[in-house]
Amino acid sequence: MSRTLIKDTLIITLDTDRPNYFYGDLLIDKDQIEKITKQPNEIDRNMAAEVIEGKNLMVMPGLI
Repeated sequence: MSRTLIKDTLIITLDTDRPNYFYGDLLIDKDQIEKITKQPNEIDRNMAAEVIEGKNLMVMPGLI
């Protein structure tokens, strides 16, 4: 299993029509985003080999 979970982080999208930001979880499998939630702590930490506590951090999925 090579999944990484970033929990409870500020997620910023770069949609040119309407930029958006929210707190949520991000699950990455190898080099692809597998799941993004718009609420923190919705993804079970047992789904990932590595868990990063994202509080006070931000993620821009287009840069992953």
